[in-house]
Amino acid sequence: MAARDADGDGVADLLMGAYMDDSAGTSAGAAYLFHGPLTGTFVTTDADAILLGAGAGHSAGIGVGMDDLDADGWMDIIVGANNESTGGSGAGAIFVQSPI
Repeated sequence: MAARDADGDGVADLLMGAYMDDSAGTSAGAAYLFHGPLTGTFVTTDADAILLGAGAGHSAGIGVGMDDLDADGWMDIIVGANNESTGGSGAGAIFVQSPI
């Protein structure tokens, strides 16, 4: 999980990785962004943005983070997928989305 102000409203938001999520295929993984303030109980269907793994077994969301990687003043969403295979079988990948 990562907590930063992703939408620039001065309130922390939550990015949650779910590397075993099956929404895009068996264990494709996903990352869920919830805009704050957060109180009470919430579930993945309450997410303000959902980033799904590209294919079965990719495990997207095994690692997540938020930072302004390109210095444009907006938080970038960073999602790791340790089994993504574009660079070779199980090579892994990092996906960056900006802004959400």
